[in-house]
Amino acid sequence: MQRLDISCLVALLLLGSLSSSVPRAQGLAQAEETPCGPNCAVISGDGTDSASPPYFLQALQNDSITEIRLTGPRYQLKPSAWADYGSGNMFVLRRNITIHSTYEPLGLMDFQLMERKVLLDAGVTLTFHDIVLQNVRKLGGFGLDFFVGNEGSQIVLQDVVRVKLACQLPADVLRSARTYTPVSAAYPNNSVALIPEFCFTAALNYGEPAEHCFNDAVHFQTFSLISASNDPDAGGQYPGYVLYQQNTTRVCESPSQRSASIRMTGMRSCAWPYW
Repeated sequence: MQRLDISCLVALLLLGSLSSSVPRAQGLAQAEETPCGPNCAVISGDGTDSASPPYFLQALQNDSITEIRLTGPRYQLKPSAWADYGSGNMFVLRRNITIHSTYEPLGLMDFQLMERKVLLDAGVTLTFHDIVLQNVRKLGGFGLDFFVGNEGSQIVLQDVVRVKLACQLPADVLRSARTYTPVSAAYPNNSVALIPEFCFTAALNYGEPAEHCFNDAVHFQTFSLISASNDPDAGGQYPGYVLYQQNTTRVCESPSQRSASIRMTGMRSCAWPYW
């Protein structure tokens, strides 16, 4: 798995600030004279300190930021920071942004099961790569609950591990996924398979990174669909974003009773099957 130049870590020295309208925050820096670039924000904290600023929200609020780099093993969003946003009053993202981790082997971003906080405006692309996404969807399905999309918007997951709390049986997920055809000719054919055993190292449990192994992970080699969303408060439905997954694997951390066949197999040596 390729990694970007980690020299952008010098941004942790807080050489810049987000903007005059966004408070300067320890742990989040806009690097103006480093390889990270003037449009890049670095998040080094883990987000658990109640006194620390909401770095991710600040980065989204700064219109000059188009890249967000996570340099620690884990970063979790603050539900209190997003309390003013939700159905009927979402934060509207009007520019393309790339979010990724430079932590070795994989950094993790925890969305705390929040829903309908960010609306991707028409034509906007949000890209996640080289990262673990946790608690980004409550129930079954393929979309990311935190985001809603207008027509022509897109979320790209590339070289990503998705960790879910509630899952359908792997065979049911595979059967459902294979009913979808590519959104358009611009996307490759959908290719989905089950991986009998899948292992990766990440800070899943709010501690130090550890190796975790799962049975029957669902791997999306290439997969596209439109993820639409109802807005109960506004009384309507958004057109939805295209969700395009490439080399992305879904595992189930705490399976429901119905998906008891998916289980964590413990910390032992396993091969990384695709990366």
